[in-house]
Amino acid sequence: MLGVHRYTRPGKRPAAGFEDNPLKLQELCRRHGGSTFALDWIITVFMYGVTKESLIRALSRKEIDAMSFSGGFEPRQAYDGFISKVGDYYECGLCKDGKKVHWKHKKDAPRHLRKFHFGLADLCRSWYVRTTVCQLCDLSSDPLLRFLIFCAVGRVYIPTVK
Repeated sequence: MLGVHRYTRPGKRPAAGFEDNPLKLQELCRRHGGSTFALDWIITVFMYGVTKESLIRALSRKEIDAMSFSGGFEPRQAYDGFISKVGDYYECGLCKDGKKVHWKHKKDAPRHLRKFHFGLADLCRSWYVRTTVCQLCDLSSDPLLRFLIFCAVGRVYIPTVK
């Protein structure tokens, strides 16, 4: 192992703020460190807007040949320009030296890039609470016990004894 964590657990670091201008985004990422290639790649990837679709889109053969990628693997998607292969792991090219995040699988990179570098994380803006309960019957007349059962399980189905 490379001596650093491979996975950034949700909630441990604050998400990056969203910036829709690729030039401003590049400057923000430059201030935080990162490889020159990854910083220059920001303009190419987000030429038509900073979106999740731009980040995960498949690259054409012409784009792959033109990018002169030296990341240690064959790039296929736009986010591949932001990562490089080091041994058996992939590492983020936009993280600071000494604090680079590593993954065993390349497919784990987009979540990190979206949340911590581009401000494209999926946000939960509303909590979903199930409003229907299958059945709360008279097994217990104590409302507190019913409430605790409901909180623990989410919904309660207790057949009525006749």
